[in-house]
Amino acid sequence: MMDNPFAVLERRLNRLEALLLDLKAASGQPKQTELPARLTKKQALNFLKDQGIIISESHLYKLTASRGIPYQKFNNKLVFSREELLHWIENQTASPGNDDEVTLTLARSARRKQKGGKHDA
Repeated sequence: MMDNPFAVLERRLNRLEALLLDLKAASGQPKQTELPARLTKKQALNFLKDQGIIISESHLYKLTASRGIPYQKFNNKLVFSREELLHWIENQTASPGNDDEVTLTLARSARRKQKGGKHDA
């Protein structure tokens, strides 16, 4: 009796995948685990850290309370979308050519401090 050709292919692909993971581990590169589309608080913190955004758990809670970061709630627990977090990171980073806006913001802040903290229009 002959094996199903698709089953044979699947076994061979699984072996190849395992060999590639072994080679990657032997080369010293960390194994990448595929993250789900929706992340827990801990996964989100690690994901942000991998993207170069290191924040504490309490800072993450403050960002969610102020709606400063995209999140959802499921069964009263915080859930984060990988795609929305990537989009949020892109919106948080200032482009190098945007120095005029940064300078203007700093100048306004300095004027407010000189005037005793009053906001100017």
